[in-house]
Amino acid sequence: MRTLSGAFITQVLDENDPVLAFTAGWVNALARRVARLEVICLAHGAAVLERNVHVSVLPAGRFARYRRVRSILRALKRAGSLDFVLAHMCPSYAVAAALPRKLAPTFMWYAHSSVTRMLRLADRLCDRVFTSSKAGYQLASSKCRVVGQGIETERFTPPVERTRGDGLRLCNVGRISRIKCLDLLINAVERYLERCPNKRIRCRLVGPARGADDEEYAAELRFLVEHKDLGGVIAFEPPLRHSEVVRVYQEVDVVANMTQNHSLDKTTLEAMACGCLVLTTNDAFGPVLGPHAELMVKPNASSGALEGALEALAALPHEERVRIGLELREIVVRDHGLDRMMDRIVEEIGAVRARSK
Repeated sequence: MRTLSGAFITQVLDENDPVLAFTAGWVNALARRVARLEVICLAHGAAVLERNVHVSVLPAGRFARYRRVRSILRALKRAGSLDFVLAHMCPSYAVAAALPRKLAPTFMWYAHSSVTRMLRLADRLCDRVFTSSKAGYQLASSKCRVVGQGIETERFTPPVERTRGDGLRLCNVGRISRIKCLDLLINAVERYLERCPNKRIRCRLVGPARGADDEEYAAELRFLVEHKDLGGVIAFEPPLRHSEVVRVYQEVDVVANMTQNHSLDKTTLEAMACGCLVLTTNDAFGPVLGPHAELMVKPNASSGALEGALEALAALPHEERVRIGLELREIVVRDHGLDRMMDRIVEEIGAVRARSK
């Protein structure tokens, strides 16, 4: 497929972004499979990219962005360098690429529980929609293809030897927002310590609060930790570069994910690739975790149910945690590795183009 050239439209291209740094890896993986790749984004920061990648940054304003997207795509079309358009996560980009007329086969990668009118329109206009899992795309669509989450499993790896911690070590990595339900985790830790006063547990909350609502929620969480006298147990840590997050996963036993949005969370899969166990309320992880789901997935769970899960995870011998962690990594490599995902996407792009000729 190295004869193909196309455009990849995304929000941010910046290896130092605490949330969207992974897009640089996606861009390079796609670029290695095509002749030329035009990246269209809202913001461009530090990123080491393949030589066949060119980046265009969109201006401010909805209509200005739409006109610029159309202008870039028309120029690529005239130059014979537009065999496909792939929009990442934002349905409006896919719509902009296809209206008033489609300049090339148009594709979208989308994994979220939200279903909007824009998403419905994008689904109608796209030739294919790619998603991480069956739970990642809530529209009933014959165009949807499950391709995995696209985890850089060569970067996210277990430590050479996972050390024995003094008690159970947990983390949550990513943006602090209400949808993450971190207050549920804090309450569960408190109840675990009340029930098991002789046990030790540590929890690291790593990530930024963006916007007024996130900052307000972060303040509420800090007050909750202080009020429950958990300052020595639960630590708030600043966001890390994408390349530095691996170290956190290699230092803990369990990654906690308290969302209930019914789609896979990228950071949890990255932690699994590092050999971490999981504690989650997100039922989308049930099929992913397979035989370990009963232990690790507590959908719609109360703090009490999570407390019991923490107790069960803490009771596992160190060697058993390591063994299960390696099994979880194998699941991520098999079903959610970046190279496998891009192979599937490029194969679908080629199939669509072959049928359209």
